[in-house]
This record gives sequence, structure tokens and C-alpha cells, in this order.
Amino acid sequence: MSSKYKKAKETLQKVEQEIFPWGDLPLELRVMIVELHPKVFWLLVQMDSQLHPYFGQLPTRLRALKNGFVKFHRIQDPTCSREAVQESYRLPDGRYHREGGPALIWYREDGEIEREEYRQDGKKHREDGPALIWYHEDGEIEREEYWQDGKKHREDGPALIKYWDDGKIKMEEYRQDGKKHRKDGPAVILYYPDGIGTIKKEEYWQDGNQHRENGPAVIFYYANGIRCCEEYWQDGKKHREDGPALTNYWDDGKIKMEEYYQDGKKHREGGPAVIEYWNQGQLVGEMYYQGGRRYRKDGPAVIEYSNGKIWKKEYYQDGSMHTSFVFYNHQGSSNHNAIRNAICDIR
Repeated sequence: MSSKYKKAKETLQKVEQEIFPWGDLPLELRVMIVELHPKVFWLLVQMDSQLHPYFGQLPTRLRALKNGFVKFHRIQDPTCSREAVQESYRLPDGRYHREGGPALIWYREDGEIEREEYRQDGKKHREDGPALIWYHEDGEIEREEYWQDGKKHREDGPALIKYWDDGKIKMEEYRQDGKKHRKDGPAVILYYPDGIGTIKKEEYWQDGNQHRENGPAVIFYYANGIRCCEEYWQDGKKHREDGPALTNYWDDGKIKMEEYYQDGKKHREGGPAVIEYWNQGQLVGEMYYQGGRRYRKDGPAVIEYSNGKIWKKEYYQDGSMHTSFVFYNHQGSSNHNAIRNAICDIR
């Protein structure tokens, strides 16, 4: 421990014991304590009320520190319903600014740093590292964000990184000029908390739009690594020319549901736009769409199955059902009593 730090700590202990008030300390010694032991501000706030006037005067007398104006004050932390201590550095015109360090620092009740924010000329900005850093209570990093000129931006890696309590990566998000973007891989990656980096979700983005040319733009995975869901997007819309734009899978890899989209709307020519399956591969139901509306010109737009046989049909045109339900029993013949009962129930 350096002699300066030791002296500052001993002085702080005397202040805590109220041997002499903070305001009676020489300004040079107070500056040294502030620089070497920032926790003093949280402690002073909680001490005898007679010291509060001195506490309030101190920031004004320390404005020449650290290439800018520095101020310590208590705030209502927007991230939780409690008070916190904030250290901030400003230019004379009031904009947050600091060279070589964070312009805003939030402290927990125990004096440990909770969050840091780098700013220049009022904008979130840092050239050589994350501009925003959140910390877990044990001091390990919880979240990092890279900003340049007020926009989330990073050239050579994710602009947002979140961590689990054990330090493993929880989430990565790539951005350039504030937009989600990555040319050669997923721009958003979520991981399971299993400690081995198993991927939970991938999203492909380009220039702020969900987009991928030769594969699904959104992929969900089960914890066992099998795909749970695939979504095809182009220019921010669900779209696929040669197959379903959305496919859900059972945890054994078998298809659970398929949906066909074009230009963001459910649509398919010559077949159902939505198909659902039981986990044994049997059909659950089929729905026909064109231009985002339920429609089928030459047959039922909704068909539901039971044990492989049709048990319900619905006829639609222009998105509205225009024919009553038609029910079938398990032998495949229509059940007129069921039809009448269904119509009565609807009315």
C-alpha cells in the first residue's frame, strides 16, 4: 500500500470516527483522498448531518480535477428503486465529458462501482474499449457496450456483450453506426447458461434489417443443440421463395409446423401456407393463405385432422369464413348432428 493511500485511509477513518470534521481538512488532503479513495463520498453521505454542508461544498472546490468539472451527488437510480451515488464530469457548458476515463460513475451502497459510462462532448464515446460497463456485485463485468460518436458501433467484434454470473458470455450483439449489422455471421447470439457456450439463438442482420440470403435469418436451438425453429427473412420481412419461411421442430428434430411467407405475409400458391404435425408425423391441421388472408378458391381453407382423418373444415374467401363448419366422425363421414350443434354454439 502506497504511503499516500495509507495516509488517505487513516484520515478517512478519523473522519468516520468524527475525530475532526471533513471541512477542517486541508484542501490538498481532501483532493488526495478523493483521487485515491472515491468511496469517501458514499461514506460521507451516511455520516453525521453536520458534515453535509462540507460535502455539498466540496465538488465546487474540486472542479479543476481530471480535465473537467466533477460532481458527486445522490440520485434515484433509474435501473432500480433505490438511491445511488453518482460521480460525473462535465464541460463548463454542462455536457458530460472526460478524457482518459469514464465521465459518469455509479456506486453501490458498499462503495463499489456499479456502472461506468464514457462520454466526450456529451456523446457516448470511447476509442479503445467499451463506453458503457456494468458490474456484478462481485466486481465481475455484467455487460459491455461499445459506442462511438453517440452510436453503438464496433468494427472488430460485438458492440454489446452480456455475461452470466460465472463470467461466461450470455449474449453478443454486433452493430455498426447504431444498426444491427454483421456481414459474415449472426449479428445477435444468445447462449445457454450451461458453462460450455451452447447457442440458444442466432439472428442475422444487415444494415438494421433482419436479412440473410442463403439460409434462415433466425435460428432457435434446444439445449441439446437440435434446432427448435428457423425463420427466413429478407430486408426486414419474413420471406422465402422455395419453401417455408418458418419451421418449428420437435426436440427430436421432426417437423412440428411450417409456415409460408412472401413479403412479410402468409402466402402460398397451390398448397397450404400453414401445416402442423404431431410428433409422430401425423397431420394436425392445414391452413391456406394468400396475401396474408385465409383464402382458398377451390376447397376448404382450414382443415383439421384427428387420427389421420379429417374432422373439421372451414371455407374462407377474402379472409372471412362464409360456410359453416363441416365435421366428420372418425370413420370419415360427415356428422350432421355435430354440424347443427356447432352452428348453435356459434350463434
